[in-house]
Amino acid sequence: MGRADVPSLSVATVYRTLKDLVAAEWILPVRLPGEADRYEMAKLDDHYHFKCSSCNRVFDVHERIKKNNLLAPHDFVVEKYDLILYGQCSECR
Repeated sequence: MGRADVPSLSVATVYRTLKDLVAAEWILPVRLPGEADRYEMAKLDDHYHFKCSSCNRVFDVHERIKKNNLLAPHDFVVEKYDLILYGQCSECR
C-alpha cells in the first residue's frame, strides 16, 4: 500500500504513526549504519540481520549467539550487542 492507494496519506502521518507504534512497543527500529531506519514487529525472538551487498535487501537471521561466546576482552561484561552480517544473498550469488 502506498501513496497511489491512499493519495491523501501524508509522509508526516506515516512517520507519526511509526513513532506511536515504537512508543507502544509494537514495532522496533532496525538501524543499519548510514541508512534510514527499517521497522519490524517487536515480539520477534532475538535475532540478527544480514544485508545483501548486491540487492540491498535485509534478512532476519535466527541463529543464536550467546554472550559468553563473544570475543570481548576477558575482564569485560557484555550487556547487549547487535550483529549485522554483510555479503550476498543466495539469489544474488
